[in-house]
Amino acid sequence: MKYCPECKSEYRDEYDICSDCGAVLKPEEKKMEETDCKMDVMKPHKIYSAADSIQAGIVKELLYQNGIASLSKSAGDGDFLNAYMGFSVYGSDIYVDEKDAQKALELLTLFEEENTEFMDKEEPGMENGMENLPWYRNRVWIARLIAACMVLSCLIALIMSFLP
Repeated sequence: MKYCPECKSEYRDEYDICSDCGAVLKPEEKKMEETDCKMDVMKPHKIYSAADSIQAGIVKELLYQNGIASLSKSAGDGDFLNAYMGFSVYGSDIYVDEKDAQKALELLTLFEEENTEFMDKEEPGMENGMENLPWYRNRVWIARLIAACMVLSCLIALIMSFLP
């Protein structure tokens, strides 16, 4: 099995040139064995803040398809909210290795230009994407409101337990 080094298309062995981009096909590389593995340390560099897990998944898949390893981490107290409620209003931060950061940012810029319906663009002058939003769309205020409701319900339950 051969593949195109430019567009990553797969071809049968009898083909020598990619029909999509015209590049010379290369033979499939042999599978790595466990003894061949070498682990490099990743120096994480934040490249994107996704609004939710769906958007984070889209970005991670785009990076994966272009050979860039990435990881996502819940922003703020998102890990706690994920465990407690099953979702987080804080979103996720996407990190790549420092050496891949420039290429990843270029890919994301191109992807955002082509797919504006999937990516929420920040307005000019917004430093963390939250300042100009109304309170009901601001993730931080929503998380605070949920926490306040939980505290209030606990206080009401405590007061009700002391009533005859």
